[in-house]
Amino acid sequence: MPEEFVEQAKRGLASAALALLADMVDIVGRSGSEPSAPGEPPHVQTGLLQLSMDTKRLDQGMRWLIGPRAPHAHLLEFGTVKARPRPFARPAFDRMKSRITAMVARGK
Repeated sequence: MPEEFVEQAKRGLASAALALLADMVDIVGRSGSEPSAPGEPPHVQTGLLQLSMDTKRLDQGMRWLIGPRAPHAHLLEFGTVKARPRPFARPAFDRMKSRITAMVARGK
């Protein structure tokens, strides 16, 4: 691949990673005095999930890890035997995927 194309893609991926992270933080940042209903994004109870959101660049910027580091994040996203899911990562990706594609294509 031409080097210019690769660098443009890396810039776009970095911008997209940060935009997706911001959307996840926004979804999780909605507070409520009660826990959220099943199927709804989790309400802020302790703030740990929201504070644990992070990005990590892999492979010189062509792959990224985006999401929470909180140990209970997967339990909220996918649910458990006793608790239905309260997704936040997949809804953020679904809302952002056309914007992510455009950011990668533009390199911004």
